[in-house]
Amino acid sequence: MGVHFAAYYKSFGTSYTKGSLVLLSPIPDGILTQSGNSLQMTTALAVVAGFVGGKDTGGTIHVLRAQLQSPTFRKFTNPDVRPVSGAASPADADPLNIFSLLGNPLNLPCGASLSVAAATDADNAASTPTAFSALALIALADRLDPPPAGDSYTISATFAPSAATGSWALAGDVTWQNDLPPGRYGIIGIDAFGSTKVVAVRLTNPKSPGGLRPGTVCVATARARPASLFSDGDLGLLAEFDSLMMPGLECLALADAHTDTVTVDLRVVPLSGKDGCGC
Repeated sequence: MGVHFAAYYKSFGTSYTKGSLVLLSPIPDGILTQSGNSLQMTTALAVVAGFVGGKDTGGTIHVLRAQLQSPTFRKFTNPDVRPVSGAASPADADPLNIFSLLGNPLNLPCGASLSVAAATDADNAASTPTAFSALALIALADRLDPPPAGDSYTISATFAPSAATGSWALAGDVTWQNDLPPGRYGIIGIDAFGSTKVVAVRLTNPKSPGGLRPGTVCVATARARPASLFSDGDLGLLAEFDSLMMPGLECLALADAHTDTVTVDLRVVPLSGKDGCGC
């Protein structure tokens, strides 16, 4: 059991050519090791889902194509993924295009590297080219366990993002809105909303195997449609936690979001036969 959320980003500036795949840069991960334009697996993981999107500041040029690259995949071919998004941030995406590989995950052994490349649907030959950027958020799983039996409940937390940009940063002033009876709980869904600058949120949980950090994309408001693949239990049991030690939160912002308030909803299932001491 374990799902991990990784990110890649690149600002192309005003130099880009239609259809040419360009590698995005990994966001320093804290769990996976960075090597050039790749993240290296610290345990065997599989790509199960993700978001890849991008556009220029003029709003007329978008991601045309996205590809996952690895020497492991090149034994056959580097696979393209779709749908892609015409927005550089999940908060700007309508619809929120999430690609799913749940029916056929792409397996990566321990030590394998993973890169993400994207191409635009137009070039910079316009008389006034504008800057283009692309973002990839990739969900990796060591295995997909079914959700535990029982009713699920949604609990919420709010936090203030830090002023840091372009890196995973611990969330500040986390306030949990719900009281839970003592015990252990399984997390089967994550949703986040409240910022157009924060693009993703993930959980830090010392009880996750290998320190894996499940996450989700961040949408603009509570009225925006969530990424159901991450919020509705489709990925099964994401992690477990003890009510005496609530999960920590990290966020990834591409612009200063410290004045925003982000809400994270967790769908949790009480785990029977386990008490608040983790027994």
